[in-house]
Amino acid sequence: MKVDKIGKLCMKAGFCQLISIGHSDDKEAQFISTGHSVYPLPPDFPRITSEAELAAVFGWDSKKQKEVSLSTDYYCAKDDLAEINLYDSEEGELECTELPMGVIYGKMNCIGLTDTMGGCGFINAILTEPLKDEMKDDSYFHYTKRRAGTDHYYYVMKDGMDLRAIILPTVFKDRFFQDLDEFYAAVSDMREKK
Repeated sequence: MKVDKIGKLCMKAGFCQLISIGHSDDKEAQFISTGHSVYPLPPDFPRITSEAELAAVFGWDSKKQKEVSLSTDYYCAKDDLAEINLYDSEEGELECTELPMGVIYGKMNCIGLTDTMGGCGFINAILTEPLKDEMKDDSYFHYTKRRAGTDHYYYVMKDGMDLRAIILPTVFKDRFFQDLDEFYAAVSDMREKK
């Protein structure tokens, strides 16, 4: 995992949260949230104990720290966060398949995912950047979809059975769907003229 790329995502989002699970030094798991994604720090990564140490991990000076909302939060268990579960697996999560086509909309490159119940969603491809190097050499990376409350969901990127990232779905405005309808009509018209 490229921790520096997590820092770049945090800087772009203007948000960086250290999530510590458990309160004993030897069993504490730590995660970093960008507000749109969450990444577990490797077990051998030095334990971060303050916002200053978190900023130091990314090499942020005091000027850069002012550009990002930094926070540290402690939870007893990996499912204590609001409707997000940081455990490696969750009952009822759905396996997902990456669609052969994604979407580039504006400047955002999105990966399309479909789940075993026929649902479809998109994630911003930039949020997979911290894991790109590992994904090239490993065929065990895959996505699952988990429910957050009654009306929301999120995606989990796994390496085998291990959670490697949580990524919130991209939410498109109505204009996107109008543009998609226009695109589909244009492509259908082009196909009919062949």
